[in-house]
Amino acid sequence: MEKTSYQGKNFVIIGASSGIGKCCAEELSKLGANVILVARNQEKLDCALDSLDPGNHKSYQFDITNIAGINDLIVRINLDYSNMIDGLVYCPCSTKKTRFRDLTNDIIDSVMKVNFYGFVELIRCISKQKNKDSTCSVVAMSSLASIDNTKLFLPYSSSKAALESSIRVLANELRAKKIYISGIRPGYVDTPLISPNKEVYEDFNEFLKSSYQSNGLIPPIVVADAVINLLGENSSYYSGSIVNIPSGVNVL
Repeated sequence: MEKTSYQGKNFVIIGASSGIGKCCAEELSKLGANVILVARNQEKLDCALDSLDPGNHKSYQFDITNIAGINDLIVRINLDYSNMIDGLVYCPCSTKKTRFRDLTNDIIDSVMKVNFYGFVELIRCISKQKNKDSTCSVVAMSSLASIDNTKLFLPYSSSKAALESSIRVLANELRAKKIYISGIRPGYVDTPLISPNKEVYEDFNEFLKSSYQSNGLIPPIVVADAVINLLGENSSYYSGSIVNIPSGVNVL
């Protein structure tokens, strides 16, 4: 990857305060990009902002479940960055592991807002406000759960499957507008999201290696490298695709 490919470009990262989003922000800033951090927690946003290499970076405290407020968020960002969003990384996540007997529509809806509805609304708002001559590359974070049948993950798996379907359809529809959309489907990544598993297993990484994911937990930098590649000058060739990072999982 050439540094000049990202130098001075503006990338919005939703879910940028920790985990994969924070790692993507740090790596993009090293490549000379301007990083626009969006997350709910201002304190964590401030820490993420402080970790970046110098650039025209900004943070916006925003809860992606506020679907009605997404348009105003994009308007604010466009004003601050001269209507030039070169790319979007979408990696907020809600899991809510729930037994089917305890599942309610409210639980499903809360997960869908984060993992699916927010993404679709962001793309709608960006496409509506985008400079017609510019290119925008989009990468959304899915999960192997979208094609797995693990118990207790019905809302999460369904929301990620919906996300992937939207990637394929929107990529086809928005290609003419120079908006290129792809997704990444990783196995378990070593982020704060997997903390509950670490509390259950003495060594969750070793448990994974011996059971489900033979290469163990995926370091966030591995996913960030894939994201940066998909945001690059060849993004149009990947548009509509979902890239697997299985870490040893047998993906059919």
